[in-house]
Amino acid sequence: MVSGLNRLYRLLLTLAMFVLFMVWSFALNLTLFPLIYLSPAARLRKQAWSLTVIHRCFRLFGPLAVALGGMRSFQVVGRENLAEVGPCLLIANHPTLIDIVNLMGAVPHCGCVVKRGLWWNPVTAVAVRAAGLIPNNHPEALLANCRAGFEAGRSLVIFPEGTRSPHGGLRPFTRGAAQIALRCDVPIVPVVITCDPPTLTKEEPWYRIPHRAIDFRIEIGRPVTIPPEVTNCEGYPLQVRALTKLLQAEYEQRLGIGQRAQGAEAAAS
Repeated sequence: MVSGLNRLYRLLLTLAMFVLFMVWSFALNLTLFPLIYLSPAARLRKQAWSLTVIHRCFRLFGPLAVALGGMRSFQVVGRENLAEVGPCLLIANHPTLIDIVNLMGAVPHCGCVVKRGLWWNPVTAVAVRAAGLIPNNHPEALLANCRAGFEAGRSLVIFPEGTRSPHGGLRPFTRGAAQIALRCDVPIVPVVITCDPPTLTKEEPWYRIPHRAIDFRIEIGRPVTIPPEVTNCEGYPLQVRALTKLLQAEYEQRLGIGQRAQGAEAAAS
């Protein structure tokens, strides 16, 4: 009985958090972001202001969810690794729907690549434009926008899988992260996100609540050194392919995906 009531409470809390996010985003799109967007300040300064607003709003999400009982714990570890680098490319796995909210709340002065549709969504359009978030459209335009962001001192978040990870695994990495890192010559910082038990995944509807409150953890790793087997590849396309393969292997190792698969095969045999 108590367990059932707790799950119902967390279901209603999840719905309330989504509604709060939508209402708060819509309110900011009608008030603060238009003022920033239309202000006479320089474009880069307006983008910095907008990213600061987004960061300060998003960083409240995890602690609020813990305080209300929607999360059992919320951790961000490894922030000191960002002090070693300037503007960088943060790549992350993508197990849940709330990853970008928590990650942009954990890392200040950080933009991201977004779906083109968010530029026209009434809930997000003004904020996305004011903050200079990068639409995922033409590859050359995307790279130019990424380079401009790095030169302005901003880091960038990208999910190499392109969408949420499958339960307990990873999708094949697209080559976008490797292309940005090589063409813009910026450090790569790996971020591992874990959510236990899994929730808000690609395969499950939002209302399928886990049996207990989740533990959410963001682990920011040390910058990845691109090895000679990548830089020595002949030609840019081969370098991109080799770096993509390296990053995928790195994440499979960090998440223990290969070991789990081997263990499952051993148990089945």
